[in-house]
Amino acid sequence: MKTKYLFLICTLCTLALFTVSCSDSDSSAVELSASAFDEVSSEGASLTVDIICNSSWTAESSASWCSISQAEGTGNQTLSLSVGANLNDKPRRATIIVTSHRTQKTVTVTQNAGNGDIDGYAYELPVYFHVLYNNSAQNVPQSRIETILTAVNKLYQNNNMNLTFKIAEIEPVSSASASISCKEFMNSEKGTDHYKLMKDPNSYINVFLYAFEEEDVLGVSHLPLTTQQNYLEGLTLTDYSNIQASQLSNIYCVSINTTYINAGVSQYSPNDPIITLAHELGHYLGLHHPFAEDENGAAANECKDTDYCEDTPSYNKVEYDAWLGGLPAGNYDLEYLSQRSNCQGEEFISDNLMDYAYSLTNKFTEDQYTRVRHVLNYSPLIPGPKIQTKAGTRTSSEETLQIPFRTIQ
Repeated sequence: MKTKYLFLICTLCTLALFTVSCSDSDSSAVELSASAFDEVSSEGASLTVDIICNSSWTAESSASWCSISQAEGTGNQTLSLSVGANLNDKPRRATIIVTSHRTQKTVTVTQNAGNGDIDGYAYELPVYFHVLYNNSAQNVPQSRIETILTAVNKLYQNNNMNLTFKIAEIEPVSSASASISCKEFMNSEKGTDHYKLMKDPNSYINVFLYAFEEEDVLGVSHLPLTTQQNYLEGLTLTDYSNIQASQLSNIYCVSINTTYINAGVSQYSPNDPIITLAHELGHYLGLHHPFAEDENGAAANECKDTDYCEDTPSYNKVEYDAWLGGLPAGNYDLEYLSQRSNCQGEEFISDNLMDYAYSLTNKFTEDQYTRVRHVLNYSPLIPGPKIQTKAGTRTSSEETLQIPFRTIQ
């Protein structure tokens, strides 16, 4: 009997020592070079934290304005923190959590208050261009991309949109396919080759240039998201105000058809890539077509306001296309082809950049500016600083979110 008790005591002691040993091992599994960054400039900053770890680890940020360079890793690495400008007149705080096994370490980032001039803030939006090409003719030169984006910026600046697109990177990628279905590409799932090319949408607008199988499509974009706390009609609602790239189940981007990448401005060919990119970036920032459209962005055979902007004249594009197709052969000037009748039967000349039929395509309206500004200020997965609001639903960085992104051509 005593021998049995002695054996049991020894066994319990061994288990206790093993438990302490595991606990000690876990507690020493990860260390950080810093635990806090205080009084970070309201203009934003780039910070680094050294992770000392003898195993795998994950990292997540509690706030979209303080993004991290990677969500997971193994061993000793440097984690970069990108702190956006603070548009609010109050200081704010974010927490970075690094986890290895059962051990968590945190870094707090406290940022100084901004001047509160939200409307006056000029956004700079980094654009990451991915050029998918099958042959040298499809590999768009850097100079051509620079020319197109410079002209796009001029269109936005001429309309006082208070934003600038800047090239972050141009990455040529050899493709086995001479053409790719843009419909399939825009639904690329997590783990696919095309999905893996995407850079973090919180930091970049991803623009993919490739030859479409659908030759009649010039470009296509995903529409942004809206949150319950700052709802914007016409966008997909999400409960998550802070979404990391690793959580996306599908690609999120803009696609441009390179079949027309060298087309020039012509009143008889609305295939100009400058207008196409400006148009698709407008979609990416929350704008719809000014003509009546269905929920998929296709022209509807009716006349109603579906772009949520009262100062853009709505019209029936199906009727317009029928009128256009019935014109006798001949030469017509662009202004004649741009004439429309709105839903009240009043004549007007189309000049809106979100109209892809024959149009002067050189204007944004005040209501469109307001929508874009709302998206820049509040929507998740859009680069640039955000206005601080009540936090939405929190998720784990390892959780994949099934978000029904909407595409629009």
